[in-house]
Amino acid sequence: MRDVEPLGEIQQAGATIFRYGFQLDGPALAEYLRDRQQEALIRANKLPPGVQLSPSEQHRSMRGDGEVWIDADGFPVRQILNVYLPGSAEQGATRAEMTIDFRDFGPHAVAVPFAWQEFLRNAGETAGAAAPMSAGLVLGLLAFAALLRWRGSRRFAGALSIALIISIVGGPLGS
Repeated sequence: MRDVEPLGEIQQAGATIFRYGFQLDGPALAEYLRDRQQEALIRANKLPPGVQLSPSEQHRSMRGDGEVWIDADGFPVRQILNVYLPGSAEQGATRAEMTIDFRDFGPHAVAVPFAWQEFLRNAGETAGAAAPMSAGLVLGLLAFAALLRWRGSRRFAGALSIALIISIVGGPLGS
């Protein structure tokens, strides 16, 4: 997006909505999408070292404009896009007009410090590969918390002994 400018305010269902217009920046979008695809391929170990992807020519030549409506809490209410993709030798030109309405965001999220946001984003990206290890870590922490809470309890000591025996003996048998 570029050339973002306020278009004024409107009242909708008793709420003040702030409208902003913008121009779509095809070359910037092409670079962004190329970078995201390249990062994904590198993370999946599917891009040979030194290979660089090229931005899509179709995205580079894209033109259009749009409008976004934002409520007083900073949530989007509506997005309007008018997109034009020029044709090529194989495919004709494409024009699209889209209106997207947003609603039901639920309660406002608690602000999370930036360092935690980065940690959670990275954890989400690697969750598939690290799920077994994460599950083991969580179970271990829960067991440690239970050990601290019920230390000295004969019933808990017996249950913990049985669980350890089952995991030690059952682990090799299960593989």
